[in-house]
This record gives sequence, structure tokens and C-alpha cells, in this order.
Amino acid sequence: MSPPKVVTFDVESGGAGESERSARSAATSSRSTDLTVKERLAAVNVAQSGRNPFVNNTPPWSTDLVVQTVLVCIFILPLRLLLFCPSIAIAWILDAVANIGHYVDDVPMPRWRCRIVNWSSYFWRAWLFSLSFQRINVVGEPARRSEAPICVVNHTSFIDIFLMYACKRFMFVAKKEVTKIPFGRDIIRAGQTILVDRANTESSQHAKEAIERRAKHTAHHPGAPEWPTLVMFPESTCTNGTALITFKQGAFVPGVPVQPVAIKYHWKTADPCKVYGGGPGIGLILLRMLTSLHNSVTIHFMDVYQPSKEERGDPSFYAENVRQLMARTLKVRVTNHSYADVQLLLAAQKMDIRRDSRRNLNVELSTLKDILDAKCTVSQVKYFLQEFHKEAGREGKLTQDQLLRVLNMERNPVTERIFYLFDINSDGTLQYKEFMAGIALLYYTDKSVQEDALIDILASDKDEETGMVYFDKNLLKSFAWSRHKKYPAEKLYNMSVSGHTSSVMTSGHTSLAMMTTSLETVELDSVTSPTSLTTPQTPQQLWWTREELIKFVRDNPQLFDWLNSPSFLER
Repeated sequence: MSPPKVVTFDVESGGAGESERSARSAATSSRSTDLTVKERLAAVNVAQSGRNPFVNNTPPWSTDLVVQTVLVCIFILPLRLLLFCPSIAIAWILDAVANIGHYVDDVPMPRWRCRIVNWSSYFWRAWLFSLSFQRINVVGEPARRSEAPICVVNHTSFIDIFLMYACKRFMFVAKKEVTKIPFGRDIIRAGQTILVDRANTESSQHAKEAIERRAKHTAHHPGAPEWPTLVMFPESTCTNGTALITFKQGAFVPGVPVQPVAIKYHWKTADPCKVYGGGPGIGLILLRMLTSLHNSVTIHFMDVYQPSKEERGDPSFYAENVRQLMARTLKVRVTNHSYADVQLLLAAQKMDIRRDSRRNLNVELSTLKDILDAKCTVSQVKYFLQEFHKEAGREGKLTQDQLLRVLNMERNPVTERIFYLFDINSDGTLQYKEFMAGIALLYYTDKSVQEDALIDILASDKDEETGMVYFDKNLLKSFAWSRHKKYPAEKLYNMSVSGHTSSVMTSGHTSLAMMTTSLETVELDSVTSPTSLTTPQTPQQLWWTREELIKFVRDNPQLFDWLNSPSFLER
């Protein structure tokens, strides 16, 4: 049997050129066009940027780098440490003094307290100097709060916060975990930071309300306390600076003017980004920065962005326009990555998946939703990540046999076509992004797309003139009998009762094997042997219309339960 035709889209690899943008546009609109199932999966592949913004690009150790580091440690590092530790201590003391007697988070600090906090900015600048940032280039200047109550900044490193502190007193939105950092609590309180627990819906809602309230706050009279300008990182996580990922809408919901701020690091031997897709921890990053010879950074305070009426009514549109503007200033691409991809990388860390393999987990979950309208949750994707790496191991790729083991299917001409459907680049193996796109299409898309996928899997040939497909149902019945023998009716019943709602129905879509009837109602005892199944009572039908084949699927659900792998149901 020959594999189905492979559909490819040629996209230039360098720069965000017109050909790439047009390809992405075509891919994004693929749900509204007449694409085949294979073309939909190819469109997902095109829409993915090919870049992984969650990888630290610090170069490996070389002889020259080792010699330089040793010399810095001997002659420069002791002097830097004399500046590094006192700078943090004095900045912390100033912030702690400013906090004395001020315990109300929802009231702006009086001006005299703010002046004390402002003094700490000089010590944060000294601290950055000790980290080898001898030069900080500031382009433009921070806008007054009355002009733009919110600054939106691209997020590369934990150092971003101290760069902003070194320019002016700002307040931030931060995850609650930062309070565990030594000296962090007083510094966060002095900045009147809005804390949010990203795993708690109620906490997120309180944070949104606080953002809007503070952004729209106005002083009742001259000299009255005011909130500082609010700094937000709409990417909601750190990237390596090679692309801007999807912006969250929080900073844009109030509909007020914002000042975009573009931070660009010019590092030599140590990438300062703190990412989860393959990179060192904060301690190692600090060590590499302390032992670097010289680094610099540019902070570009861009012109205040005044939202249009349409943007004020549509925060996602507002966010995307600001993202595109910042990307042009930084001269980087935009990608469809989001915080959901970071959650996947964190899960990979906990699974002890090697760093090299995590570099290839470049899925872009938003793309699966945009192109395939897949309703798979992050927890479901994590499950498939675990199953993938159980088989893929250190290679990080699946062969045909390994895919069938993951799906718990036996090899036959029908199940082989599932592999060919998933294998977009036709190289005989599946990377995780190919595997996950196929799984999303097979299990988590809407009913019509699943039916198209099933027809592609079942049909071994197609008449282009009539649109009819070739399908030998007796071949499938023989396979169904062998599977029922391996997974008898009682076992399938128990798995369906324990696992239906938890693994499949929670996605909001029905899977291919559940289009009409649940496993509990299937009369599997009627399937007795291959002989009885392959003895047709009527002339064998080999050529089917699409409608006839879908009707056959619906009328014979017991033949298609193998598409719901028992491992999924047990889950």
C-alpha cells in the first residue's frame, strides 16, 4: 500500500517576509476553506513559526570562554561582589523603611514614602553594573501617568524588572511566587505590586479588577497620592527575545492609552533569559552574568499608543496591534505561542524529559485551536506528551510501530494510514508537534472534521471524478474481531464506565468512536469470528459515497471502538 499524497507549503526560512505572512494567513483561514484533512495538518505545520522562544541560547563552554571566565573571576569578580551584595541590601532597607506603617494595599503611598523608594533606583543601577551591564541605553523617556497609566513591556528575564526600577518608580503585576524570593516581600510591597495566583480563577479576577481600578484612578486634588505607572508583561512569561508570543489581554481591557517599552539585550557570552524549554536556572544565570566581561541593554520607551474606538471595545485587537508595533521596533517575529506552551514545558520538566528533547516541544497550542478548532485542554496535552515520550525515549520521535503502541492499536492496512495521515513531512517518523496535531484532529475537533479524518483513514483509494472512496468493510471487521478478542466486552465496558467522562467528554467534543453510541450499548458478543464476519450475506460493497460510509460508521459503532484506545479510557 502506498502512502497518501503529502501536502507541503514552502515558506522562506529567514525573516518575516511576505511569503511567510501570506502562508500564515492562508493557514489561519483554513477552517473556512475546502481543505482536505491532510491539508489542514499541513496548514498547522505552516502556521507554526519553527522558532522556539523558550530556549536559552547561552553558547557552550569553549577554551576562549573558559580563559575569559577564569580571568574575570580572579581580577574583576571580587570587586563586583563588593557592589553586588551591598546594593541589594541598601535597596531593600530603603524599601523596608518606606513600608513602615503603610499596610493598605489599595491606597497609594504618600509622596514622602515614594521619594524614599525612588532613592533605591540608584542602587538597583549599581546592582546591574555589577552584573556586567556597564551600559544601559535609554531611548525616549517614561511617559507621565496622566498620559499613559500602563506600560507594556516584552519579557525576557527577571532582570527586566530591575531595569525598569532603575529608570523610575513603577508598580508591577506579578505571580504570588515572587514573594518567596529573599528580600522580595518588602521590595514588592514598596512597589505596590498586584499579586496574582495564576492557578486560581478568583485571584485572577481580583487582579483584573485591581488593574482597571488603578489604571483609571485620578487624584482628587493637586498633591494627593497617586498610583505609580503600572508595568505589565503581556506575554506573561519570559522568552529568549527572538520573538514576541501571544499577548494576554489584561493590560488592554481598561481601554486606556499604554506606553510600549521594548527591552533588547546585547549579550556576549551569557543569555539572560529565564525560560523553561531548555535553559539554566536563576542562580546559574546570575553566575554567568557576574563572570561575563561586558554586556549592554537598550530600553526603548516608545510613543504613547492611543487606542481607537474599535480597539477600546476589543482588547484582543488592541493587544495584537501593540504587539505588532513592538515586534517591528525590536526587529523580531511574532509567534502563536502562549502561556499554555510554558505549562507544557513545565510538565516536561517534571516528567524528567531531557533538556534537548524539551527544545523540540514547539507545539504552539493556540495554533491547534485556530486552525483545527481543537478543544483540548492543557492537562490532556500533558497526558499525550507523557505517552509520546514513553515510546519516543531519547530520540524524541515515533516510528509507525511506536505510534500504534501509543494508540494501543494493532497493525493493519487501516491503522497504518493513521501514521501516514500524521506524518506531514513524510520522513517516516513523527515529531511531537506532528503527533499532537494528529491527535487533536482525531479526538478533539468537531464532528464533521473527525468524519473527514475517518474517511481518509478507512479509504484506500478515491475516484477523483465521482468522489467515491474504496473501502473493504470485511477487512475492518476481521480486525475488529481480533481486537475484541484481546479486549473482551466486559473489559471494554469497565473501561468505558470508568474513563468516558474523564478523558473524552470533558473536551466538549465527541471522539470518532462515539459519534452515536457509547461502548456500553455495543453488542460485542455478536462479533464471533473472522469467518462469520467476512461471509457477506449481500454482494460486497467496495465503492462508497461519503454519506454511505459515514452512515456505516454510525450504524456499526462496535467496529470503531479501537479509535478510543483503552489506555485513554483507563486514564
